[in-house]
Amino acid sequence: RQTTILRTTDGGINWEGMYADSGQHLNSIFFCDSLVGYAVGNAWLGWGVRISICLKSTDGGVTWNWINTSTGCGGRYVYFPDYENGWTVDGYISGSSGYPYGGIYSTTNGGETWQAQFDSVYCGPLNAVYFTDNQHGWAVGGNPGAALDPFSVVLKTANGGINWEPQVGIINRVLTDVCFIDSLNGWTIGGYTSYGWIPDTSIILNTIDGGTSWNFQFCETNNLLNSVFFVNANYGWIAGDGGTILHTDNGGMVGNSELQVAGCSLQVFPNPTNRISDIRYLVPIGNWQLTVGKRVELSIFDINGQKVRTIVNEKQTADEYTARFDGSDLPAGIYLVRLQAGVQVETVKVVVLE
Repeated sequence: RQTTILRTTDGGINWEGMYADSGQHLNSIFFCDSLVGYAVGNAWLGWGVRISICLKSTDGGVTWNWINTSTGCGGRYVYFPDYENGWTVDGYISGSSGYPYGGIYSTTNGGETWQAQFDSVYCGPLNAVYFTDNQHGWAVGGNPGAALDPFSVVLKTANGGINWEPQVGIINRVLTDVCFIDSLNGWTIGGYTSYGWIPDTSIILNTIDGGTSWNFQFCETNNLLNSVFFVNANYGWIAGDGGTILHTDNGGMVGNSELQVAGCSLQVFPNPTNRISDIRYLVPIGNWQLTVGKRVELSIFDINGQKVRTIVNEKQTADEYTARFDGSDLPAGIYLVRLQAGVQVETVKVVVLE
């Protein structure tokens, strides 16, 4: 298996390989600007020996050079809030003992040398780190092992990593990424459960007080979530397993709609009908929306529960829609219009007149 670094100069339309090595496993990449960037990961030296590696580019990723990491360097995630100060994290479940290990490493000279800031056997593996400046930062992770009680980890520093303090209470999810737009407002995501590395219900947490407290935000997938990024307080994206891409334009808060009272809404007019009516329905607006939409089925059932027609059966994004009900070929009677949008279902009774 070969690790590759790809670069684009046209907004992602085309990608070209800039670096490849079969003996390395790169996990994270970060650029301070269009020229200076870092990539971290692990290299296997044989006989089960693994070392963390850090690569640096000063020409926009055209060439990459190894940085001496003899003092240690986390290989899971890298972040630089400026050109000189940077942090990496790492962690694993150690050997047969099953002890969860987590480590945080820092540099103050652009990656030339690294120092261990946090090294704990019982912390749990750390998966991501984020700084809003060279003083305020957060690291997240957790223990996914089934042998030990699973838990999430959020560590915070307000002094550049001299001290790291735990924040979030224990939950049975492993946190995989974290992003803050300032020293108060941030998001962390994940999705592992007590059954080890098997994804179950995904998790999105938001804080407005720098991590002192965290609140759950609803998302429309159960897939494991891996990466989160916000450009401001409203616009953010999350990527996860199975091609999952979530987007919010309101900071993850529930949106408003004329139709939306709770869940999905459905209206038929006129009702009773002389065979033709308009069906107005809402694909519910949650906190986070799947960018590819959710599966929506709008169907007609007779009074005995037999489906007589499917009007809509496709993926639709959160919005209000109108469909046409044409009962010209149906006998007079009572019918049910059933809307299923994701996991939410609503039914309206329609009377078809002679």
